[in-house]
Amino acid sequence: EAEVLVLRGETSQAETLLRNTIALRRRQHGATGELAIDLLRYGRLLNQLERPAEAWTVLRAAAPIATEYYGARSAAMLQIRVAAVETLAMGGRIRDCRALLARISPSFSKMRQDPLLQARYLRGRAALQLASGNAPAAISELDAAEVVARKAGRGADLFALETAVIRKRSNAPP
Repeated sequence: EAEVLVLRGETSQAETLLRNTIALRRRQHGATGELAIDLLRYGRLLNQLERPAEAWTVLRAAAPIATEYYGARSAAMLQIRVAAVETLAMGGRIRDCRALLARISPSFSKMRQDPLLQARYLRGRAALQLASGNAPAAISELDAAEVVARKAGRGADLFALETAVIRKRSNAPP
């Protein structure tokens, strides 16, 4: 699994695995819900690798598929939008990031049911704060996100690795 490879520090192998999985799914099954989730995972990995332009392309491809298979208000779509917030912030697209964040903020109560999703939302807000030049606010958001992520249990280690990229950009201690 790609997440295991990322946790072992083998990000190039994880990227290859995800690209191959996506290509195979498309070839064998076309657009499916599973493809949307694989694209989401790939977009997150590209964010971790600090390649937001590529991540944006991947997440934009995932959105209509997730909408078709899970619905526009589904958890899958919310996860894609939250990842896109981070992508836009990392890419310096502050106005677009703020607009998307405003669009998904009403769903925050739904996110509270999924601590890892809530933590990713907070991390997206941190990325926006950092892109806007407010490193202290970004660090505060990252700290809050990590507290929430630890409650999630499964996925917290991968979350911490992804978060390290933003911490590094803010010059904050890990």
